[in-house]
Amino acid sequence: MADDPGALPPQDATVPEVIDTYLAGQLAAGTLAALDRDGNTWYARIAGEDKDYTTVWLTLGQRALSYEAYFMPAPEEHARDVYELLLLWNHRLRGAAFTLSPEHDVFLRGQLDRREVTGETVDRILGTIYQYAERFFRTALELGYPAARRVPARGPAATFPQSVD
Repeated sequence: MADDPGALPPQDATVPEVIDTYLAGQLAAGTLAALDRDGNTWYARIAGEDKDYTTVWLTLGQRALSYEAYFMPAPEEHARDVYELLLLWNHRLRGAAFTLSPEHDVFLRGQLDRREVTGETVDRILGTIYQYAERFFRTALELGYPAARRVPARGPAATFPQSVD
């Protein structure tokens, strides 16, 4: 390893370029609504249907690529039920998990060893976050914010079977 703790190991020197190239291609293709970069953090914004936009933060560290997306604010009502539902959903999720901030806002988060970063894995990360945000947002929002039920549905609500196989 280099003397500088922030320096990239030689085998990982191209990881930022891999991420840049993949995300720029998605922006050009219209898959991303917006893209920005600040150092080793990328902000990729994806337009949705039930959730207007999902912004995924990809942060490249020395050993891992961390990613997260804001899912929803802390529930105003039925917080215990919302958090229980998120934990039940976590049981079946792969590649990301629901987490809480210190303010109890809900995020989707995950992490990948930086040696595994390819265009394909970045695609899988964005697809996973987008899929989970779209699949679960309306149900969680309606439970935590009952006034949101007045919003016309734009897609099927996410449901999970009550029993775990």
